[in-house]
Amino acid sequence: MATPPASPPPPLPSPPLDASASPSTLKRTRKATRLRSLATRPPGAERPVVNVDPATGKTDGPHKKKLRTYLGIVARDKVDVTYDTWKEVPTAQKDLIWEDIQAEFEIPEASDSRTKKKILQIVGERWRQFKSDLTRKWALTADKDGANDIVCEKYGISKEKWTQFCQTRRDPSWEDVRKKAQASQKQNTAPHVLSRGGYEYLEAKFMVEKTKKRLEEASQSGSTEGIIDPPSPIRRHVKWKMARTKKTGQMTSEALKEIADRIGSHF
Repeated sequence: MATPPASPPPPLPSPPLDASASPSTLKRTRKATRLRSLATRPPGAERPVVNVDPATGKTDGPHKKKLRTYLGIVARDKVDVTYDTWKEVPTAQKDLIWEDIQAEFEIPEASDSRTKKKILQIVGERWRQFKSDLTRKWALTADKDGANDIVCEKYGISKEKWTQFCQTRRDPSWEDVRKKAQASQKQNTAPHVLSRGGYEYLEAKFMVEKTKKRLEEASQSGSTEGIIDPPSPIRRHVKWKMARTKKTGQMTSEALKEIADRIGSHF
C-alpha cells in the first residue's frame, strides 16, 4: 500500500543547485536498500509473521530481521527529511505508515495499541539515524564531486527538499545544537560497539559459538555427555563487557576497562 508523503513545511528560499556537474563526472554509488522479497510477493500470498512484545517492542520469529530492515526503509522513504523532529510528523502520516507495515507483515499483537506505539517509535529512531547519516556523509560535503545529484538519486529525495535540508544543517543555530550533542556524547565513558541487533543478537551469537565449542570438545574427547544439554545462558556482566569490547580485544575506553576489572573481581 503506497503512502503519499504529507505536506511538509514550505521550503526556505535558496539559490539554485550547481548544475555544472555532468552525469559523467558523478561517482558510482550503491542504491539504497530495498526488500525485493516483499516487493515481488504475489498478491494474496501470506505475509511474514513477526511477533512483537507490546510492552518492550522486542520482535521474535524467523522474519524479525526482515521487519527491522523494513522499518528502516519505511523511515527513509515515507517520512520527509525536512521535518525538524519526529513529533512534527503528522499523526495521519504515522497511521498510514502503520497500515503499510501491517500490509507487509502479519503481527498477531497489532490489535494492542502499545504495539503500534512501539513500532512507530522504532521507525522514528530509524528516521533520526537516517537524517544523522545524511548530515555526516552528505550534507556537510554537499556541492562537492556531484554530491547533490548522488544523494538525490540514491535516496529518491527531490533537489528542492535536499537543498532545504542542507540549509538547515549549515545554519549556525543547528551547529550550536550539534556541538552540544557532541559534548554530551563525550561524557559517555562506556560506549558500546553493538550492531543494530543489540544484546539479543550478541547473546544468540555467543550461544551458537559456545555450543559449537562444546561439541568440538566432546568430539575430541570421544565423550557424548553434555552434548544434548544447551549451554548455560550468558551472564549479564559478561554481556555488558562483550558489548564494549572491540574486535581487537581492547575495551572502548580506559575508564570502561577499570569498571570491567572491578566487576570481574567480584566473580
